Amino acid sequence: MKLDADYWVTREGNKVYPKDMTDEHLINTIGYLHENVEGIALCYRPFPSFPSFGGDDAIYYASQSFEREINKTNLEWLKERRIYKLLMAEAERRGISLT
Repeated sequence: MKLDADYWVTREGNKVYPKDMTDEHLINTIGYLHENVEGIALCYRPFPSFPSFGGDDAIYYASQSFEREINKTNLEWLKERRIYKLLMAEAERRGISLT
């Protein structure tokens, strides 16, 4: 699974760009991501490492960034992935409601 790519990889291994998906495929792909977000995050979400550089200000700002990253929910993390953004933008462009 390539979450920071411009395309989705199907279970058959084919690359499909969101603009080329049918409405049904687009909806199902977004649904799949939502339904499986915990497992996807477990496999693909890197655990942030704490930066190691000196200076009080640098340590403070690095710790704030680290804190924000580890406090994100898996859904918040997923929503930052490129393919998710492209899928959602394409759904919006087509007027597809996902509620």
